[in-house]
Amino acid sequence: MATYLNIYAMQANASYLQQVTVACRIAAQNIINEDPATLNHAARLVWAKAVALAAPGNVSLINTMASAVSMNGTLQASAPNGPWADSDIQFVVNSVVTLVAV
Repeated sequence: MATYLNIYAMQANASYLQQVTVACRIAAQNIINEDPATLNHAARLVWAKAVALAAPGNVSLINTMASAVSMNGTLQASAPNGPWADSDIQFVVNSVVTLVAV
């Protein structure tokens, strides 16, 4: 089980942040293309556009998502140094995007 210090260090791990960044960009593209009738679409679309138009390394957007995603137990199992499966990170980003966006 990861300690709080492991989880905190995970959030600053360069590989983890890069994976979260790419997962956010993929989620953003999916949201931009989703049905406008999707629950919370307007708020999700604002978030998606901010991610899609953000310069690489936008600290605020990525750190917010990296913090939320790091609360997942599967990802914590590899804290603080990874490796983390891209599919696990994408699943968690997709799962919390509405929470972060609303």
